[in-house]
Amino acid sequence: DELRFQALIRKEDVRAVEKDRVVMEEMFRVGDIVRGKVISLGDQSFYYLTTARNDLGIVMARSEAGNMMFPVSWREMRDPITGLGEPRKVARPF
Repeated sequence: DELRFQALIRKEDVRAVEKDRVVMEEMFRVGDIVRGKVISLGDQSFYYLTTARNDLGIVMARSEAGNMMFPVSWREMRDPITGLGEPRKVARPF
């Protein structure tokens, strides 16, 4: 698809503080929809993104059970069906 782009989010670009304490598996999961800012052009096949601002991060995600989740804080999203929360780097709403 000519309008589809790939991007990488490096561990040091996830948040502005406590960069050394970032655990990527607790920030993002495969399939999450992320609002990020392009900080660099990698090569012809991908971009580098940052989520190191409050308004950047996960905007939509599915739980391990497959249900759409809603944000409950800047670091957690919750499945409304199971009631279980999952860690994420959540974007502040507009």
